[in-house]
Amino acid sequence: MTGTVVPLAPRRGRRSRPLVPFTVEHFRVWGSRLVFDDGGQRDPEDWQLDFAREVFRGLSAPYLSSSWEVREAWLLVPEGNGKTTFVAMLCLYAAEWSIRPWIPVGASTRPQAKTLYTQAKGFVDAYDAMLIVGGSGPIVDLVNNQRLHDLILAFYDADKLIGAECYGVTCLAFARNWEDRKSIISGKHVTGHCIEYDYKYGTGFMGTNFVMGPPPYPLEWILRDATAPGGAYHGNYGHETSVIVDYPFVTGRSTPDSYLTGQKMVEVLETGLKQWGFHPSAVGAAT
Repeated sequence: MTGTVVPLAPRRGRRSRPLVPFTVEHFRVWGSRLVFDDGGQRDPEDWQLDFAREVFRGLSAPYLSSSWEVREAWLLVPEGNGKTTFVAMLCLYAAEWSIRPWIPVGASTRPQAKTLYTQAKGFVDAYDAMLIVGGSGPIVDLVNNQRLHDLILAFYDADKLIGAECYGVTCLAFARNWEDRKSIISGKHVTGHCIEYDYKYGTGFMGTNFVMGPPPYPLEWILRDATAPGGAYHGNYGHETSVIVDYPFVTGRSTPDSYLTGQKMVEVLETGLKQWGFHPSAVGAAT
């Protein structure tokens, strides 16, 4: 994936290139992963894919540009066939895959508009938490990915659990509201790849021939700045593991901490754990 287009992997068992946003196959795979209010998942129907195809034909690379050139697309379907839910799906799809989505929605009646909003909200509310995986990969395609930032902010605004590991923790420092531009981990306690464990010679990326020298930024310095004032970075250098819980965030220092990070995320969801792994009075410089 890249900072501009986030490909969606094809269905399991298919070996092909990543799918491109705003194509029918991409929408079909994306839609099949939504969780409906009955707890089930299902493929979009043929008529929905046909209509999506017509809508996408009227778009001018929306995931690359904020300018949309949309022609009219009419949908005539008998009542009771899930038109409102389908429109809610299209709105969410555009919101997720456009850099700067602008999606005005109208309805013939207030109840219908409320139903559309409720259906869209229901798809989002189905998720209890998000996890940003670590390793060196986030340096390339996650840290400055604006769509990921929007997703982080959506979970943050909804007071939902957000987990991050290793270099993925950088995303929490950079995901900011464009108005106040303040770090969402300001005043929080976090961990992440400490300077002692940074790659000294070659930073590599699985499945590629791309190898650089040291990472392009020292994560520890970024996290120390982003958590101030009132918070702290905890590298726990020399300790076997380092995982910090400071709700709504659960952060793991590196990939070997993944298992404990997952355990603590489950604990937060099941027991309501709010803080773990640091002393609340530890503010400022921490090792």
